[in-house]
Order: sequence, then C-alpha cells, then structure tokens
Amino acid sequence: MPFRPGSQVTLKAVPINGGVFVGWTGADSPCTGTGDCVLTLDGNKSVTATFKLGEPTLLSVTVGGTGTGTVTSLPTGIDCGAKCSTTFPGGQVVTLTAVQGRGSIFKGWQGSCAGTGLTCTLTMSEAKNVVAVFDTTALGDGILIYTAYTNDVPNIWRMSLDGSERKQLTNGFGKGLRSLGASVSPNGKQVLFSANDTHTFDIYLMNIDGTGLVQLTDTPEVDEQGASFSPNGQEILFTSDKTGRTEIYIMNRDGANVRQLTVSDQVKEEDPPITDNCCATFSPDGSSIVFSSERMGLEGGEHLYMMSRDGSNIRPIGNLEIDTGGGPIFSPDGKKILFTDTIDDLDAGEVNQDVYIVDVDGNNRIRLTYDPSSEVPWAFTPDGNHILISSDRSESYDLYIMNLDGTGLVRLTDDPKDELYGEVVLP
Repeated sequence: MPFRPGSQVTLKAVPINGGVFVGWTGADSPCTGTGDCVLTLDGNKSVTATFKLGEPTLLSVTVGGTGTGTVTSLPTGIDCGAKCSTTFPGGQVVTLTAVQGRGSIFKGWQGSCAGTGLTCTLTMSEAKNVVAVFDTTALGDGILIYTAYTNDVPNIWRMSLDGSERKQLTNGFGKGLRSLGASVSPNGKQVLFSANDTHTFDIYLMNIDGTGLVQLTDTPEVDEQGASFSPNGQEILFTSDKTGRTEIYIMNRDGANVRQLTVSDQVKEEDPPITDNCCATFSPDGSSIVFSSERMGLEGGEHLYMMSRDGSNIRPIGNLEIDTGGGPIFSPDGKKILFTDTIDDLDAGEVNQDVYIVDVDGNNRIRLTYDPSSEVPWAFTPDGNHILISSDRSESYDLYIMNLDGTGLVRLTDDPKDELYGEVVLP
C-alpha cells in the first residue's frame, strides 16, 4: 500500500485462531521483537510478521449435578458425554455449549467458566477445567400430548413429564394417515388433531388413550386443520381453505353446525393469494378469539388480531408485525398473548424464531428466548406457571418447558426426530 514519503506507520501483529506472534523477522527487517512496529517511510520498506500455533493446552470438562446433559465445543474436540478432554492450540478461542437431558435443567458453569447461560467462551491461554451442572426438576405428575415423527411420518404420542409411560396414540388408522397437532379438551379426556391420507387434511377427535376415534370433517380436496377447543369444550375452532383462501371456522364438538368467522373479501386481494388467517384460539372466558392474519396484504406483513366469538369486531392487537410458527395463545388469566416472531441475522445468513409475550392491548412486548436456534411456543400449562415450547437447539426439534420469563428451561424429549405441537395435561 503506498504512503506519502516521510509518513510514520505503526504495524500491529494480532494472532487469531490459537496463533502466537513470534516476532518481526527478516534480514532486512527494520523492526525486531514482539511489540508494535513503528516505521518512518523514507524509502521502500519490507516487514515480515511471523506467527506459529500456540503450544497445546488441555481443556477438561466435567458434567455434574443430579441431572443429565452433554457439553460440546466449537471448534470440535469436546463432546462430553463421550469425550470430555482434549487439547487446543494455545490462544485458541473455544465456545462450549450445554445441552440438558430430558427432565433436567442446566444450573450453570463452574471452574474456568461462570454464569448460567447455555454457552461459555474461553481463550486457551493455559490449561482449563470446566464443570457443567445439570439438576433434575420436579414437574409433577402431568401428561404431555405431542406430535413426533417416526420414519418421517408424524403421529400423536403421550408420555409422563418424567419421560416414562411413553405411548404412541396414532398409527395411520390403517389408512396411512399422517397425524399432526394436538389440542387437549378442557377436561383432559380427549385430543383434537389433523390427519391426511397424503392428499388433504381433516380433523379428528379421540380419547386421550388413543381409543374412540371420530372423524369430524370430511370435505373433499380441502385442508381443514389447526383445531382447538373452546374453554367449555363444546365448540372447536379450525381453519379451512374450502373457499380458496384460508379462513377461520367454528363448529360444534361433534362436527355439526359449521360457521365461517372470517371472510376473505374483507382483505386486500393479492396475486399469488396470501394465507389470510391462521392459528385461532379462544380467550379463557370464551368471549374473544386471537389469530394471526395477512389482512393488510403481503406488503403489510402478518399481524395479530382479535375478534368476538361470532367473528365480529375484528381489530388489530397494537401494530405487531409477526411471523407465527406457533401461537398466538392466550395466557390462562387472559391478560397476555404468547406468539412467535422471526429474527433475521442477515450477516450470519440465519433466520431464527423466538418466543415473545405481549399484553392483550399490544403493549409491553417482551422477548423470552435468545438462543441462536428456533423456538416455537405451543401452550401454557393449565396452572399458568410454565410455557411449553419446541426448539431445534439440539439439531432436531425437541419439547421443553420454561418459566413465564423464559428462564428455567427443562428438556422434556430427547429423541433424534422432530417433536412438535404439544400440550401438557395436569392431573
């Protein structure tokens, strides 16, 4: 790079990725040693900065506490469980990630790491010892109803919150049906879900033990899904594309008396068509319905809306542009709404979903999850004390429970397949 004659230039040597700066070298080098190189450019100058890998330093990880979990590293080398110590070049920056096992909560780091975040970053300037502490948690005697994929086919499952008594409730019903979603009746005795025969989805109802299957909708060439119960268990919300656009409907619990609540001609026409309305759930008192919609058109994005139970009085909730992968869901006290929004990290080339909660008037929006993965909320526990989410922080989606403020994350499932759409039934 050319400089003006007589300019003074300072060169700094900065090692990266575990490198060590040896010094300025070369027979004609105007600089020596390992400090900054200060040059007066009274002629052409040539300087060589020499680096080498640092001496190997040992990183040892121990998993402690009453619970279970694993720790991995980036760069790779630690996978504890199986491999809990390895050497890295001196000066290498290493990030450790804790992943809790089923029914366990990550309590924090000890030794050369500190804090309760799931990641810890170290510079290997010397040998380091790290302890990751996992504890068991008491979630009571609840039952988890959820969707899991087996051989790429989704089915409805149930298990106790401690991971025992696991049972597959659907198996295609002799028709090769793919079963998705899980909405539990208010009395905890029946489950709503959607299933298809590779063509279109219909809505089904069964007992919580998998018996007593009843098909509630059967409209040819139409997808009907996203079903959820009213608070008294006597009515069911669902979506259908029978008009060519996705609309919200309500019907009796036996599938009779179907009524359309949203109408597409009230929204801006788009080409190609937009997904107008989605993901409707009742307020706890049954008087209102929250849903997401692109009613402002594609340029307006997706927003949260509320309407009366008969489809009247549709109004936006604040001015929240969102991206619903899960939710919106009323809190058991009816004061807040849980939903998903997307965080775009364009520099990293990633698009991640996170969980948010907001007051019913659209104020006080709070982000609850911050992990660099995708988290989707599915339900509040009936007692209102926890939130059930799915997360792909362990590569495949698993189900977790967390506190209302996003802390205290407890992993409920740990199978190498996607587990989505869950609800918790408490005794």
